[in-house]
Amino acid sequence: MFSTRSLAAATAAFALFTSSTADYNPSGKGNTAVYWGAGASQEVLSAYCYDKSIDIIPVAFVNAFPPQANGLIGVGMASNTVNGSPKYAGPGYAGNPPNPANDELWTDCSPIANALYDCQQNTKTKFLLSLGGAVGNYNLNNASDGVYLANLLWGAFGPWNATWVANGGIRPFDVSKTETIEFDGFDFDIEITPTDSVAGYTAAITQLRTLFAEHNAATGCNKEYLITGAPQCPIPDANMSDMIAQVAFDIVWPQFYNNPGCSARNWVTHTEAGTTPGFNFDKWESTLAGTASSGAQLYIGLLGGPQGTSATYSTDYLNPTEVKNLISAYAGQQSFGGVMIWDAVSSDGSVAP
Repeated sequence: MFSTRSLAAATAAFALFTSSTADYNPSGKGNTAVYWGAGASQEVLSAYCYDKSIDIIPVAFVNAFPPQANGLIGVGMASNTVNGSPKYAGPGYAGNPPNPANDELWTDCSPIANALYDCQQNTKTKFLLSLGGAVGNYNLNNASDGVYLANLLWGAFGPWNATWVANGGIRPFDVSKTETIEFDGFDFDIEITPTDSVAGYTAAITQLRTLFAEHNAATGCNKEYLITGAPQCPIPDANMSDMIAQVAFDIVWPQFYNNPGCSARNWVTHTEAGTTPGFNFDKWESTLAGTASSGAQLYIGLLGGPQGTSATYSTDYLNPTEVKNLISAYAGQQSFGGVMIWDAVSSDGSVAP
C-alpha cells in the first residue's frame, strides 16, 4: 500500500485508515502534509509528490516580503530549487525608489518549476506556498502591506492571468507561457513577531479569500483554495494566535515539537507513566471554537526525523509505533484532520520498515 519512500510517521498515521490515495479529503481524517523546500541536500520534488502517502506539500519558504524585498518577494529555498541567476528588478515599495540591493528573487527557478509542473500534471497532490519560517527578512507594517502581498502572491503564483502578465507581473515558477503553475493555496508559518498587531496578515488572508472567490465566480470552477497555518504549540502562540482568531483558516497544524511542555513527546512520556500530559491538542481544539477559524481542521504537527530540529529537541521525534498510538488516541476528535510532517529531508532517514 505504501511506497518504499513512505514517511515513517505518515505510514503510522495511515495505518489507521483503509486507503491512501494521495487525494486530499477536506472532510477526512487521513490527510498527511509534508513540508519540502527548505532542507539542504533534499531530493527533487517529484520524489515526494509521487508518494501516495502524501496529500499536501507546503513548499517552503517565501521569507522576504515586499517592504523588505524592493516591492517583490524572496524565496529561502535550498540551492537545488533555483539556479544562480540574475534577480528580478523590484519596482521599489511604498513610494521609495527601486533599490537593487534589496532584490531577492532569482529569475531562473527552473528546477522547482519543472518539478512542480511534472507533479501537477501527473499527481493529485495539493501544493501550498508557505510564507515565513524561522529565518528570513519578512514583516508587514500595516493592512496595505497585506493587500499588496496578497495581490502579488495571487498574480505570481495563482492561476495564469493575461492582464497580470501584460502589465509586467512576474510568474517565477511557470515553465513557459503554456506550462503554468498554480498553487492550491497559501500556508502561514509566521515565526517573526508582527509589529502591527497582525493587521497586515489578516488583511492579506482576507484579500486572498476575496481573490479566490472572484476567480471561482469568473470561471465557474469552484476550486477549493486553502489557507493553512503552522503556529507553535504553546497557547497563545505569540505570532499567530491573533490572526487565526481573526480570519478563517482551513487547516491549523500546530508544531507539536521544540516546546517540551506541549510536545507530542510529552504525550508519549506522560501516557507511558500514567500521568497527565501537557500535550495540548484538546486545548487547541477548544481555543479555535468561537473564532473565525472555528471550522478549521486540526492536524498534529510532528518531526519527520530527529535531524529535523536542533540537538536540544531531537528527542521530540516519535517513532512509528509512538505516532500510531498518538493518532489512535486523537483520530476520533471532531476537528482532527491528519498529520503534518516537518520536513521531507528529515523524514528521508526515518522510513518505516
